[in-house]
Amino acid sequence: MKKYLFTIMIALAMLITIIPVEVFASDVIDTEEELIAALEAGGEVTLGGNITIEKKVEIYNDITLDFNGYTITLVKTPIGENLYTTGSLCFGDDFNPCNATFKDSTGNGGIVDNATSAIYLYNGVYTIESCKMPQVNLCGGELFLESGIIDSLLIGGNEIIPSYVYLNDSTTVNEWVIYIATLNFNPTEYLYSGFGVTDNGDGTYTTKYVNVEETGETYTIYFYNWNFAKNRYHIGKSSSDYNSPAENIDVVIYNVKGNIDDNVIIPMTKLDEEGKTWKAEIDIAYKNATIQFHNPDTGRASFSVVTPKTDNLIYNYDNNWTKFGIFEILEQLENEIDSYYKETIIEDDKDRLKEIIKEVDEYLDDDQYLSDLQVERFITIKEKALALIEVVDAGDSSNLMLCIILMAISILGIFVSIKCKNVKITA
Repeated sequence: MKKYLFTIMIALAMLITIIPVEVFASDVIDTEEELIAALEAGGEVTLGGNITIEKKVEIYNDITLDFNGYTITLVKTPIGENLYTTGSLCFGDDFNPCNATFKDSTGNGGIVDNATSAIYLYNGVYTIESCKMPQVNLCGGELFLESGIIDSLLIGGNEIIPSYVYLNDSTTVNEWVIYIATLNFNPTEYLYSGFGVTDNGDGTYTTKYVNVEETGETYTIYFYNWNFAKNRYHIGKSSSDYNSPAENIDVVIYNVKGNIDDNVIIPMTKLDEEGKTWKAEIDIAYKNATIQFHNPDTGRASFSVVTPKTDNLIYNYDNNWTKFGIFEILEQLENEIDSYYKETIIEDDKDRLKEIIKEVDEYLDDDQYLSDLQVERFITIKEKALALIEVVDAGDSSNLMLCIILMAISILGIFVSIKCKNVKITA
């Protein structure tokens, strides 16, 4: 009996090694290999764990992806000198439409983008029922936004294959980048310079390119392209491992001449000998336009950004806007507030402390260009100023109480003196 059992076990082991393991879309997935196989197969896909994708995945079959509270992280992985493999998800293509639904039945699930890549949706019908998404590119077809959060939505298309977007109020889109597209809501408040809107009269609107006329009035933006950590010039994350000479830098403004081909190129002015800081004067007509910082000597450019609506902002090598001179301002205010001591603070210091609080509030009121650390530093300065004012006020209260006590003692002394004068002494 044992002999037969052993023979059966050997046969089963051989069978297992011979028969390939198939992944069905309906299975719960928790590895990159399983997920890629399931996405390519189509059907119902449910995540069973957090998964990282390091390469481009192309999906051509209809699919419903349930994140089930988990995340798919798209990453950029080095494969050689200045070479990378980048995780991305591409649904359909120009000739093969694909239909897909994205949802999260549990909550807090979705796609995390650490690869400066994106999700590409071509031609088909797509629905985001609920989940978190990074940059989503819609290239023709229809996108139904039922709920969820999208960091950036880029809508493309043309006269032959337009893109249609249907928006539910429970969906949050943090940034709209709308090229030629048709939408079922008036997108005027989202449009950047260079786009117009045509009302189709049926509840939908079609965007179009329009020529922007310059006003002659300008505002200043700054660019700081020196990476101290790597001791090199730097233009955008795409050149993080490339030594750019940065002898010339241009601001390139897109889609403001009535079509997608013509751009406005504005040379930047170098503000220091090493070329760490540059500036450009931008016509106010181009506020809220899509731009790049471009090095014509090397062809390197930053990723597309949107020009700020505020004057005197600076764009640093880490692809973030902040207020020009903010580091010096913070350091100056921190040094000033630390020069006051509770033991020596006086009434005359209150006016300056109030001015510091007012100055901090002005920066915090418009904090969209401050980093979390900068906001925290401003709040700390304000809290210290308020604490110092409390010390002064507490001292004033103590002095007032002392005065009241001394006055009471003086009045009592006069009263006692008067009473004593009126006392009759008898033998």
